Amino acid sequence: VCYSRQIIDIPVVRFEVVEHVVFKRYCFNCQIRFYPQIDFSKYVLDKGRIGINLMAAIFAMREEENLSVNQIQGHLRTFYQLDLSLGEIVGILHKQATLGQNEYQNIKQNLLNSQVIYADETGGRENGINGYHWSFSNQKFHLLTYRKSRGSKVVREILGEDGKDFQGVLVTDFYGSYNEYLGPHQRCWVHYLRDIKKLTEDNPKDRKLKNWARQIQALLEE
Repeated sequence: VCYSRQIIDIPVVRFEVVEHVVFKRYCFNCQIRFYPQIDFSKYVLDKGRIGINLMAAIFAMREEENLSVNQIQGHLRTFYQLDLSLGEIVGILHKQATLGQNEYQNIKQNLLNSQVIYADETGGRENGINGYHWSFSNQKFHLLTYRKSRGSKVVREILGEDGKDFQGVLVTDFYGSYNEYLGPHQRCWVHYLRDIKKLTEDNPKDRKLKNWARQIQALLEE
């Protein structure tokens, strides 16, 4: 061997359309027309026209690469000369949400059966509209959901009315919506100490307050 050389490349491919034509035949003995029932489940979900591989690619573009619907449309057009409408891409992503519903409910139920849930929320925009990402988690499970509301109805949706679906300890900051839960409730130390610090700064001459703040700090260290 004089020398060897590797060249890494990817093939240029276009999208592929496979048309399945099913014939109906007449039986002279039964005098009835018959046609076979074909199982397409290896290639497509339900009665859609988007194949499983293309659907999985769109899922990955959205979830792993964080592409917008318009960017997904542009990517398919640029690399595969495939034109899909924005509505069809949105429908495919909705199908993804449906496919994950059972797993979503399983995570939620495991959280509700656990001894502790840490909850928090943060703002986020979807299609130019303000909303909130709600996080419910512990060491094993994490449920992340998006809602337009930051109100207590989201806590009620996850934990049940007054928290009846959860028997453990809820750990949160001091945001009022979490007061929907009437069970054992642990408040976040970081937020608590931050409020105490501001309280002592606003009342610098209050010795009893300073002494109380030191006792709280000592309790945390203990």
